[in-house]
Amino acid sequence: MLQAALQIREFCEKRGSAVAALTDLISSLEELQRDPRLSEIFLQSASKDISTVETFCRSCDLDAQKNRDANWTREKQLGPLDFPKTGVGIQADINFSNALALHNTLLLRCYSLTDPRVRPMVLFVKAWAKRRKVNSSRFGTLSSYGYVLMVLHFLVNVAKPPVCPNLQAPQLYSTAETWTEHPPSDMLVEGYDVRFWRDEAAIQALVQSGGGSRNADPLGVLLRNFFNYYAAQGRMVIGNGFNWTQDVLSLRTPGGVRSKQEKGWTGAKSTTTSDNREVRHRYLFAIEDPFELDHNVARTVTHHGIVAVRDEFRRAWRILSAIGRGERPEGELFDEIVEKPVDDVANPVPTQAAGLLVCNG
Repeated sequence: MLQAALQIREFCEKRGSAVAALTDLISSLEELQRDPRLSEIFLQSASKDISTVETFCRSCDLDAQKNRDANWTREKQLGPLDFPKTGVGIQADINFSNALALHNTLLLRCYSLTDPRVRPMVLFVKAWAKRRKVNSSRFGTLSSYGYVLMVLHFLVNVAKPPVCPNLQAPQLYSTAETWTEHPPSDMLVEGYDVRFWRDEAAIQALVQSGGGSRNADPLGVLLRNFFNYYAAQGRMVIGNGFNWTQDVLSLRTPGGVRSKQEKGWTGAKSTTTSDNREVRHRYLFAIEDPFELDHNVARTVTHHGIVAVRDEFRRAWRILSAIGRGERPEGELFDEIVEKPVDDVANPVPTQAAGLLVCNG
């Protein structure tokens, strides 16, 4: 019996979970232990064998976890079907049969028209996330769209006074007489309410006439406060800081924050699509889509990913704080992380490449 466990150990190490792989075997051994016809000596021997098998299983799982931790990198090597990152002169973002994405794009465009600081701030944060390699939903961090929503949440709900209005607030695109609880058919897409103030000419006219934001903070101050908000918590932090473990960013909600408990986003779930694909929904970081309210934009963020993202916000805040105190910072905000391929080293460690403190967008 013990020999059998030894023989299949190699097989177990190749499985995602050795404990799961040997569950049936252990159950069989335990069933033998309960057989009254077996001798006491055999029972003692079987008990020892079960204990040994369990030890092997847990050892295999622990080793596998250590290997996964050591081999995790923020950016993976491109495969043969991946769009090249350099040498082609263009960037591509391809979507099929996604009508909601058209409304999301228009919403972001309208927000960019509400204040001239919106677009450069979004570009700065996206460029920073790219340099620090925490902007890939495919590899377990956050998509660029997620960072845009983080910026907009800050400008709409955290900055005082607000830099941008909430374009989904009913009073901006409707009067008391025309407002209805349920949207008209042309504003209902795949069952979701896509109403918002989308009159670009009216938004631009309002801003040009001086009717825009009363917030006079320069872009640098807004960026400093943005990193402070997501890096720390407490009474001395603007907006008291974002609570990553409990809060859901909700751009359409007054105040901009809902609780994970309220939305039921408290544990990972799996769903099956119409074409039988399994989709894993994680809620380590939660950003509610402005229209598709049951969609977490940050659902692809893994444990390693959330650690990396939060570490980068803390690092950015440490650098900005040190500069503000006249001290030498630990690095530059736009230092680029250069990771060695996993195949080249047993335990790859990110290194810093020379970068720029500012970005031209």
